[in-house]
Amino acid sequence: MVFINTEEAEEAVIKEDQWSYHYTNTIAAGKKKFFRCNKVKARGKQCDAGIYLLFESTNDNVVLFRSTSDHTHDNIGEKPSRIPTEVKTIIQELFELKLKPKVIIEVLHERGITPSSIHQLNNFLRTIKSTKLGPTSISLGEIEQWCLESSQSIPESDDAPFVASYQIIYDDDGDINERSFVFLLQQKDFYKLPRYQKKTMLTQHIQ
Repeated sequence: MVFINTEEAEEAVIKEDQWSYHYTNTIAAGKKKFFRCNKVKARGKQCDAGIYLLFESTNDNVVLFRSTSDHTHDNIGEKPSRIPTEVKTIIQELFELKLKPKVIIEVLHERGITPSSIHQLNNFLRTIKSTKLGPTSISLGEIEQWCLESSQSIPESDDAPFVASYQIIYDDDGDINERSFVFLLQQKDFYKLPRYQKKTMLTQHIQ
C-alpha cells in the first residue's frame, strides 16, 4: 500500500490500533520504520506479525509492508507473577525433604510443572523457614532480656549453660546505634574440669 506522505501513512497505522513503534533502520532505498504487535509487552517474546513503513529516499512516497506471518500473540504465555497455590504446596513438600532450590526446580520440571524463577523460589523458601522456624533475626533488646532472665538463676544441671555476666557497651557519644553487647556463658561443672583444677592448685602453690 502506497501513501503520498508521512502523515497519511502513520495515520493508517494508528487506525489499525494493533501496532506499536519498534525500531528504525536506514537503507539505500530509504528509511524503514518497524512496528510490532502491541498485544504483547515490548520486553519479551514478540508476536510473529509485524509491519513497517518504507520512506522512499527518492520521493515523498511511503510504502506499507506487512509480514507474511500470522499473529501469534495468543500463544505467547506470560510468566505468572506469583507462584500458584498448588505449586506452593508441592514446593513445601519438597522443602520438607531438605532439597536445595536447584533440585526443587529440577523436580518441578520432571513433574511437568513450569517452575518459578530462582528468585521467586528463594523468597518463598525464606517465607516457609520464617513460618516454621521463626524469625531469623533477634533484636538487642530481646538478647538483653534473655540475659537478664538467664542470669537470675543457676540451673540444677551441671551441663546446662547460664549467663554469668553481661554488659552493654556504648560509644563515647552514647549513640544507641553504635553500641555493642558482651555476655559470658558458663556451666556449673566448669570448675570441675581438670584444667581449671590444675590452674587453681598452681595459683594456690604460688601464693
